[in-house]
Amino acid sequence: MSAVLWERAYQEGRTARASSPTRNASACNKRREQLRAEGLCIFCGQSPATSLCDDCKRRQREQTAERYRAAVEREGRRVRPYRRKGSAA
Repeated sequence: MSAVLWERAYQEGRTARASSPTRNASACNKRREQLRAEGLCIFCGQSPATSLCDDCKRRQREQTAERYRAAVEREGRRVRPYRRKGSAA
């Protein structure tokens, strides 16, 4: 869940508690659908043509890769590095 969406929902009074973003996922999902319907980025709220702007796509890729690397380190075994779907290699 996007911290920006949750923060916006919290500021608008649509959340139960500041300490529990998972309880308020439905409010964030509604906001995300609203942003998507308006053609805005579902993470930062800016106005690209797609549902995610390029900066958010890059950030999501980096976060996914970092989570993957952290999981590999936790598991203590060697696995292939994260690659985007559809990449040639």
